Amino acid sequence: MAQPEKKIASLLSGYGTIVMDTMMFIYEFQAHPRYGLFTRPFFRLLSGGKIRALTTTITLAELLVHAYSQGDARTAKIYRSRIANYPNLTLRPISSDLADRAAELRAKYKLPLPDCLQMSPAGDRDVFLTNDGDLSIVEKEIPVLLIDDIMQRFELGG
Repeated sequence: MAQPEKKIASLLSGYGTIVMDTMMFIYEFQAHPRYGLFTRPFFRLLSGGKIRALTTTITLAELLVHAYSQGDARTAKIYRSRIANYPNLTLRPISSDLADRAAELRAKYKLPLPDCLQMSPAGDRDVFLTNDGDLSIVEKEIPVLLIDDIMQRFELGG
């Protein structure tokens, strides 16, 4: 296992479920020059079964918006397939229990509902992986890791 993968795996081993925000997929699918330094090793760990993660159908909807706004049905089809078939990734639909949890988070923290829906599967032993610093406000209930912080900690990308 390469050095970034070892560091990321070690960091994430202390948590239960890794709940992924949409940004992770955007950075990976679009081969972001900076954030790919984190997402590439993360997704290698995921595809290799070293970690398991989940995301909600909110991620799928958010990814498809860009493709559809560009009239790009081919990319939309690719995104749907990649999300649905990615090894060791669970795509969780928004259930009434998750909607209820999201409503609690929204009422308490005044965050946008899509963000609350994304975080709703995570409990206090899990971690929400994002790059949206505003979401750290839920830290007392849901551990939040910011990609920028991880990259700085592990000196990924300078």
